[in-house]
Amino acid sequence: MIISFGYICMELQMNLADPLDFPCSIKSSDAYTSIGGSAANQAIAAARCGAKTSLIGAIGNDLLGKTILDTLRREGIASTGIAKKTLPTSIINSIIDMNAQKASITLEGANADISTQQIPSFALNEKTTLLLQNDVDSDVNITVLKRAKECGGRSIMCINHANNLNTALLDNLDMAIINENIKTDIEKQCFPIKDYIVAKDASLGGTRLATHTNGCFDAFCGCFAACIQAGMSIEHSIEYAEIAAELTTKKAGAYNAFPYLGDIEDHIAAIKSQEG
Repeated sequence: MIISFGYICMELQMNLADPLDFPCSIKSSDAYTSIGGSAANQAIAAARCGAKTSLIGAIGNDLLGKTILDTLRREGIASTGIAKKTLPTSIINSIIDMNAQKASITLEGANADISTQQIPSFALNEKTTLLLQNDVDSDVNITVLKRAKECGGRSIMCINHANNLNTALLDNLDMAIINENIKTDIEKQCFPIKDYIVAKDASLGGTRLATHTNGCFDAFCGCFAACIQAGMSIEHSIEYAEIAAELTTKKAGAYNAFPYLGDIEDHIAAIKSQEG
């Protein structure tokens, strides 16, 4: 099983039809709502690639939280590890102006009360892949990584920004995936992963591989984790993950654009047919 532990939120995006100049009352040309948070996105991407997946995090006891749970159940993702808090469900409200400039307002909400104790010890075993993101404070992730290592579980961390990084994360981490867009920021922090996926698990041969460069990071990470969990080689896992990211890009990048395993395999078959 894949256990994705981290932040869950609801994303609201509005594309402006008029210039933004405070104070003002303007119109939006279009808008959408979507489940957000890297943990939730990557869980959905992994589940669509065939992995048995559980999401651990926190939401509010409100309408947005209910919408998130309903969506996860439709995706076949176990949600029993999601705690309902008195704090509201986290919201990321994004506004994109006519020049494609983006402003985001984040309400941390229930994510501020996420706990490592939400992951039962029996769930962390040699058959488990723990999927983490660096949205969560490094101290929390370090605690989870130590527990997973003690129980024989594999761990993957997906690093999409340069915050919440601590070299102590590497002590119990098996693999890390870094978005190339933050390579320079990470190097400035002297974080030793730099621009590589690092596999320290002996069964994976200690292979070092080029970082993911596509913009649809969550699609890549979720698919990659699913492939590793299924026993694929790192090379084949990257191949599938790159296609997952590419297909998501073509469909605008929202979680509901994440491809299913059949879509990826059809795409691979089409490429091989063209090459043949």
